[in-house]
Amino acid sequence: MKGGVARHVASTLVGVLMCAELFGLSQTPTGMELRLSAEPLRSTAGEAAFWTGHAVLCAPGALLIGYGISPFLGRALRALKLWLDAAGISRQLTMVLVPCVLLGVAVLRAQVAPAVACALLAALCVLAVGIATRRLLGPAPSAVAAVIVAASPLGACLSITSAQFLSRAFVAVAIVTWLGARAQGRVWRWAATGLAIGVAMIGSPVSAALLLLPLVLDALWTRSSRRDAAVGLVAGLALPLAVLVALQLGVFGATLVPDGPALAAPSTAAMLWTRFGSSCVHEALALAAWFVGPLGLALVVLGATTDRVTRLLSAGLLIHLASGLFIGTRGPHLVGPIASADCLGPLAILAAHGIARVLRAATRLGVDRSVAGSVLVVGLLLPSLAFDFVVMRARSAEAHDKEQSTEPYRQIRGPRRAMVRPSPKTGSASGKSERQQAPKRKKPTGQAA
Repeated sequence: MKGGVARHVASTLVGVLMCAELFGLSQTPTGMELRLSAEPLRSTAGEAAFWTGHAVLCAPGALLIGYGISPFLGRALRALKLWLDAAGISRQLTMVLVPCVLLGVAVLRAQVAPAVACALLAALCVLAVGIATRRLLGPAPSAVAAVIVAASPLGACLSITSAQFLSRAFVAVAIVTWLGARAQGRVWRWAATGLAIGVAMIGSPVSAALLLLPLVLDALWTRSSRRDAAVGLVAGLALPLAVLVALQLGVFGATLVPDGPALAAPSTAAMLWTRFGSSCVHEALALAAWFVGPLGLALVVLGATTDRVTRLLSAGLLIHLASGLFIGTRGPHLVGPIASADCLGPLAILAAHGIARVLRAATRLGVDRSVAGSVLVVGLLLPSLAFDFVVMRARSAEAHDKEQSTEPYRQIRGPRRAMVRPSPKTGSASGKSERQQAPKRKKPTGQAA
């Protein structure tokens, strides 16, 4: 017993030390400063140091902490379950709604306009991913998937416009409605799926369409649902696509504007290799860093081929990454992989399948499920929260530096103030400005020839 306690304490202390070393990288010669770069596909030395430290220090340290606190975490969760049961509160609903509220509050504090709408869309994404995972795996994995979405830097730190919140939320909603239509097979359910896909395309036309393309093709390929799916999807897509075309014509003067700068098809092998590395591989690396770290990437790979649904979601992700050969993508830097923000929902669902697969393997090997679950959950959440903290602090420093740089110009100009003078008739103060108080000059009538 004493040896077991000592082992858990030592594991926790080593893990805390490794996580603290991540922040100690800020005192190294390269530093760990994150700043927006003028060259979007070149990482700074501070960013490279942060990514490396996050992968080799914080992620393994979080796994050690998860193992060290597993006995205490298990007791805390059991006590929480007993309290929720005694209070008559649904455990599954609580574990999904709490991440929704936390992420909504984080978005409100980030002051993204319009704040309330963006917070509601962020919460909708968490809720939709939880519902989809519950239908596929059950209540416990759905809560884990919801927590992953709420803690992931892709959801907490990435979005800076309302369009990104809209597309990401409705990509997750489209997966939920597609699962319902696939099970029920009614026209109105397929129409709801088409409506959700169309709304997601309003926020991000190309990214949302490519991610959800395998789901649409599967519905049209299945013989039992082909007719209902075709009618419902066309009916649901009609209105959102009309709105999208009107917006694109009004803003850009074109019916389809891709999410990044359009590129011509690669004509040589060298050009193909350059785009593969600078766009596809670069975006995949950014997703691996910004989702939930290296452990999240491993869980996504494990869950990618679990069943037909996960294979379709994986195909959508691969098509989205391959589109980098033809559509330019932005670099990560402080704002993250903007072009891949819509991948959060599918990635969380695949990671939940990976967790379920690991827990089943642990049961077969005789490993305690509570220990394995504690290692996985803490190993996912702690690096994500550390990533969120560093990026949010960097954003705050960036905004502070920008405000300080413009302060001298605001002091020189100063606000325009009105001069208050007594009125010549009443003797009372008049609020008119000096320009308004000045007498009007008469226009010259002209001179005689």
